[in-house]
Amino acid sequence: MIEMHVIDGAPARVYMWTSQRLAELTHDAQLYCRASGSPQPTITWYDPDERQILPDDAQYRVRALEFTLLSSHSEL
Repeated sequence: MIEMHVIDGAPARVYMWTSQRLAELTHDAQLYCRASGSPQPTITWYDPDERQILPDDAQYRVRALEFTLLSSHSEL
């Protein structure tokens, strides 16, 4: 799940995202989300249990500049 917030300016627009990803359970998976707006939208990732994924999460890695979520396994 992805959540975006925009205070004012140009509305947020998601222009690239991973709609489906098939990966083996023991392999990493990458999910992408890119958005534009003014100010730049904040993209928040959530795990399958709907808990927010934080930058220091041991199971996931978020690349903030690329808005990429890397999972240490394919449970997404």
